[in-house]
Amino acid sequence: MRIKVKQAVTDDRYKCDMCDTEWLTETDVEIHRKKAHINKLLLMIKSKDYNICLTCVRDQGTPEGLLRHIKTEHLLTSPTAHRIEREIFICDHCNHIFFNKMMLIAHIQYIHGTKISKNNYISCPKCYKRKNVKKLWFHFAVHQMNMISTCQICFVDCRNTRRLKEHMRTHTGYYYCETCNFTTNKDKYFENHVLKHKHRNAFPRNVEPRKYFVPGPFLGLWKYKRETGIKGLQIHDVFICVLCREICASKGDMRSHIFVDHAPETIAKKKLLCSCGEEFFNTVLLKHHVFKMKGDHKIVENVDDSDFGRLLAEEKNNAEENVQNDFINNYEIVLDDTSDSAEIVPLEDFAEESGNAYDIPD
Repeated sequence: MRIKVKQAVTDDRYKCDMCDTEWLTETDVEIHRKKAHINKLLLMIKSKDYNICLTCVRDQGTPEGLLRHIKTEHLLTSPTAHRIEREIFICDHCNHIFFNKMMLIAHIQYIHGTKISKNNYISCPKCYKRKNVKKLWFHFAVHQMNMISTCQICFVDCRNTRRLKEHMRTHTGYYYCETCNFTTNKDKYFENHVLKHKHRNAFPRNVEPRKYFVPGPFLGLWKYKRETGIKGLQIHDVFICVLCREICASKGDMRSHIFVDHAPETIAKKKLLCSCGEEFFNTVLLKHHVFKMKGDHKIVENVDDSDFGRLLAEEKNNAEENVQNDFINNYEIVLDDTSDSAEIVPLEDFAEESGNAYDIPD
């Protein structure tokens, strides 16, 4: 069963998209939708006929339209971007996203602060005045910072969301590296820069990728909250990498992103080996070993495990052949007919006993 949703907006008043009631602001419409139409919205979320954004609870038609809506409306990014095109700040307690660092500080002290006393003051992100944490909410209401049509970067109060979109053009997008504070507005430059940190952001194969994304694995049950201002933005439909701000649409994209884009480059380590098979961690020790042992000991350079095994096998075969040839050239086996035994006699002694002429090698 598909529910018909009306979409009608006037210039002076704003109508609810699910009924004919009119309101003065878009924030009032959101409050009305949450109280009056919560049951109908829950049915739309459970139905497979809709692609509902869980942040603003509105149908976006297709999965592609849903992803485009989240990027542009909530993450303040272009619809074709793979990463968030601006600096964001994430709360470690609730995974809510902020686009202003001072607002994150106010959020942590006001929402997650354990002790709030009369002497606990904090600076307002808009007017920079020092205000008591207990009265911070009322101070934000004066600035209208909790309105839907307020810019979450500079907290300019716009008349509606259409004016807000026009205002957002003044905040040009850019890429920001959380590791070294590198910034650029070119996607290719940022891609090349992220590759430099692959050895620092490497993960074992048994790690859970969800812990490196927002929302994290400790996310609670969904509630209809169009949270702005001091409460921050809560994202449900996509996953954001905390290392490079990559936007992933599924768990498979998360796993491939972590283990492919952040996988360390395999650099072949040079082995310091002697031809006898002994391995050294220092070039000086290897040269000292070769100088001390002399003989057939020599340095084996730039070989991997398979090549070194092959070289050892060749050295072993050559050594066996040398022993065998030495035995043939220097010894003779003398049979004893009385005791059915044999004796190995050097060729020099054998030549003296038998009186035969043998060519003794030098």
